Amino acid sequence: MDRVETQGPHPAALPFLADDPAACAIADGRRTLTYSQLGGETLQMAAGLAARGIVRHRVVAAVLPEGGELASIMFACWQLGAALCPLDPELDPAEAGRRVAGLSPALVVVGDARVAIDTGAVPQIHVERLVAVGGQPPRTELRFDDVALHAWPARALRHAELAALVRHAATPEVAPNAPGSSVLQPTDFAVSVCRALIAGGTAVVGGSPGRLSARAGPNR
Repeated sequence: MDRVETQGPHPAALPFLADDPAACAIADGRRTLTYSQLGGETLQMAAGLAARGIVRHRVVAAVLPEGGELASIMFACWQLGAALCPLDPELDPAEAGRRVAGLSPALVVVGDARVAIDTGAVPQIHVERLVAVGGQPPRTELRFDDVALHAWPARALRHAELAALVRHAATPEVAPNAPGSSVLQPTDFAVSVCRALIAGGTAVVGGSPGRLSARAGPNR
């Protein structure tokens, strides 16, 4: 891997670095999360992942719509050094099962119990059951060389690359309120969320179908 500058915070730390923990971090049209709530949900999801054997270098597939839960599970994976691969929840269940088989993840997290996805021998859990209320994940060193995201079918993005993209997106030359891409583009989803949080702003996910935008300015 080519050397990438790693100035600035590790992306996994962003929910915990706000000047105002009571400020709104995530809004998805269904609920809002303050930075404190996002950090708490992240740690509880990380504890739930760890209890199911998720450790550094493992991959978690998430068949979830855009929303606060997808952001929380993304940060939860990163807390453990694991990578997230979001899959389109609108996929035909058979196609979703084929992609899971190709990814060989350690766990599949789903958000709609009515959709029967054949994950074979890979364990599957509903996102609401993943949260370990009051749980704390094992302390894990945050490393910039860990893989943060897997984008179907074969693109892997490391935290060093993600941090560089977030820094670039936060520069004044980049319009702060431009809409991001859909969850079908995991890199853009992660950059948009991290870009808002690194500025102490609100990541607005969902809203219109398949779209994400970030209010990158600080909350007031």
